[in-house]
Amino acid sequence: AELIELCETGRIYAVDRWIADGRPLQLAHEDSGWRKAPPTPLSAAVERDQYDLTRLLLCNGYDPKLEPRSILNLILERKAWDFLELALDWGADPARAEPDAVLGTYEVAIMERFWNLGNDLTRERNLAWYLATVTSNKPSYGWANRHHDEPRVAKALALALGEAVHEETEKAVAMLMWAGADSHRKVQSLRWGSKVDDDPEDDYTSAVELA
Repeated sequence: AELIELCETGRIYAVDRWIADGRPLQLAHEDSGWRKAPPTPLSAAVERDQYDLTRLLLCNGYDPKLEPRSILNLILERKAWDFLELALDWGADPARAEPDAVLGTYEVAIMERFWNLGNDLTRERNLAWYLATVTSNKPSYGWANRHHDEPRVAKALALALGEAVHEETEKAVAMLMWAGADSHRKVQSLRWGSKVDDDPEDDYTSAVELA
């Protein structure tokens, strides 16, 4: 708690003395995902745009993999690109970042980079839900269009299209068709279907049939 307070107030020299005295830097936490996570020295430094303090922690052994919530989520939400490079250089795991945080940057280059670094934007149907509902994010449709032949993305597009037709969201339907969604592909309901692939108990319907 004392170290977090020092980080929240930007007292970099006091933190430097803390480290020199060999005092503990962090606690190990379970991954909290999107749930509210307790503050940490690293999150406090990032939230207050303390770049030098963030670097001081990381280069003295602070492990971003032990954060209760991926520090990349916070960095992506803030679009703090200099912090992004710093965190990745010092071991933050790009696969742990939430897909919505990546997509929410509205930056195709960031989506592409995280995808190539092993972040599955389609996991837990995040991409499908995002494309079905966030029609303001045209770059995300552009990214999906670029990858519409990739099986995971193709399925996400079909799921999103079915949801958009069900909700009669004309703009989303138009954007998804442009992005390459297959309107004849039979898929589970994004809203009501199970999350188990090829579940025989689910109903499979194409967007055309649903329309």
